[in-house]
Amino acid sequence: MGNDDDLRSVVLGPDGALAGMKKGAIFVDHTTASAEVARELYAEAKKIGVDFVDAPVSGGQAGAENGAL
Repeated sequence: MGNDDDLRSVVLGPDGALAGMKKGAIFVDHTTASAEVARELYAEAKKIGVDFVDAPVSGGQAGAENGAL
């Protein structure tokens, strides 16, 4: 899945979002990636003491551009 790979590339790794977060922070994922990747990101966040919230928003890019989410 392209969305899953895109999300992983932004969140994981030495330059990813989680790398810049401190223990006790909250990472909120508003993407519509798969439940599998949400569980993976939760597990990685938990390892470093970051809370993870999976909160997808539907409507896609067009909905965001039109303020219709």
